[in-house]
Amino acid sequence: MTAASGQRREPIVSVRDLQVRFQTSDRRATVKAVDGVNFDVRRGETFGIIGESGSGKTTIGRALVFLLNPSAGAILHGGIDPLTLPRREFQNHRRDYQIIFQDPNAALNPRMTILASVLEPLELARIGDRAARERQAREALERVGLPQEFGERYPHQLSGGQKQRVVIARALTLKPKLISATRWWPRSTCRSAATCSICLPICSAISA
Repeated sequence: MTAASGQRREPIVSVRDLQVRFQTSDRRATVKAVDGVNFDVRRGETFGIIGESGSGKTTIGRALVFLLNPSAGAILHGGIDPLTLPRREFQNHRRDYQIIFQDPNAALNPRMTILASVLEPLELARIGDRAARERQAREALERVGLPQEFGERYPHQLSGGQKQRVVIARALTLKPKLISATRWWPRSTCRSAATCSICLPICSAISA
């Protein structure tokens, strides 16, 4: 194995004995949402977690990008524990690890246009100038199959599937190393052969 191939195979995420616990509403007990999970994800891999409702899939997905902190165990990003980074460095680091939320209605601000929503991560990261950011946001919309005119619309003017595409485009703008997706596409959308022509380009955009 060459040095270059060794670098390609280094995990972008390593999960070691992950545990996530929550207190009950009365704070008298603790519920184990995730208990003793281990896995690695390498560059270019698509890694799926399958389980029944309530088995902790979404909790793991949120923990991978540190929207939830582990109660025990560790999540390493490229061999680094992000929780050990200084605050500013931690915020910059998180750009490389994005999430696609399950509910696009909760993820999109109803008062913002679609283009503004997709632009928001780039604005917060202060990447490039305004023109470059807008160009990058429009390219992200095109990658998920949404025409440019959709950028001037608001979330209530889009279907559920179209809104989910917008959420995917938002995650793609920062060109992350890893995207954590919690059932990112409505179940009914990809059941027929006709709609596979819609789903496949989205999958390609995420894995590109």
